[in-house]
Amino acid sequence: MASKNIDYSTLNRRQLFHLLNSTEKKMIEAELIYKKAEKNLNKIKTEQYLIGQALLGKFDETQAVKEPCNLCEQIKDKDYSQETIQALQDAENGENLETITDFNSYIDERKKSLGL
Repeated sequence: MASKNIDYSTLNRRQLFHLLNSTEKKMIEAELIYKKAEKNLNKIKTEQYLIGQALLGKFDETQAVKEPCNLCEQIKDKDYSQETIQALQDAENGENLETITDFNSYIDERKKSLGL
């Protein structure tokens, strides 16, 4: 909400007090909205953390290594860069695999790599 261009020096004392009171009320309302939003954000972050922890519990690293999915065979007819194909081959062979120990750390690293 943009403030109006008001020359406050032209207003009388009563008008100035009225504006000051209405501004204070708006500020209090905005603070309440902010606190509710912050509380909601914290709930969502907690839920995200719990989901991440549950996902880590379900994620079985050994299965991913024992049963390669032959991604290179699936994508050989598609137009992927040589770098992407090499990365998939390395992953299929168990090279350059990162172990995720903490899902939140993984999310933070992804955000950094995406510039968020």
